[in-house]
Amino acid sequence: MDVKKVLAALGKMFPSVNLDEAVQKADQAISGTENSLNGVTAAARSLGLNSQMVQDIYTKYGTTMQGRMVCQLLGTTPEALKADADRIVGGTGSGWSPSAPAARPAQTKFPRLK
Repeated sequence: MDVKKVLAALGKMFPSVNLDEAVQKADQAISGTENSLNGVTAAARSLGLNSQMVQDIYTKYGTTMQGRMVCQLLGTTPEALKADADRIVGGTGSGWSPSAPAARPAQTKFPRLK
């Protein structure tokens, strides 16, 4: 994934947000974080993130067109991001997984019309 392309698209969707500055601050905040669930959980705690914040963000943006578009750019869904965030902050996430395809109803064969 090319982060610059994603940031450019997000910049068009949210023109009033300074994404470059936000990315720099995020890089500084996570610098040195161990690449494991425990490392990420510790970083989230140090940033003050908690399960209520995850729920609030999901409630506010998870069903919006912009939220879905951002997730599509990232190759995921709001539900999957929320589940991952819940695991990171130790919330009560349901461990989202894609639903199984719906079973196809049995097709009724109709007699030929004459």
